[in-house]
Amino acid sequence: MKREVHISGKLLYPLHVGNAAVISRKSDVIRTSTVVSIREENEEYVCFETKNSVYQVSMKPAANAARAVMMSFMKMCA
Repeated sequence: MKREVHISGKLLYPLHVGNAAVISRKSDVIRTSTVVSIREENEEYVCFETKNSVYQVSMKPAANAARAVMMSFMKMCA
């Protein structure tokens, strides 16, 4: 089973099967192994599989994602 990677970031180049993905994340740049399939891609996130891992990249800033989780939690408590 491949490891799953969940991160917030931005794709620097469009995804293409057969090429590596390059993801910008804060002050970091991640280069993946070769993309073997693109599972889902929309404005909010992209999910793709490489030779070694399955990536889910949230295109929204982490602060917004954390705030959304907190708001959901607060609504449950009300």
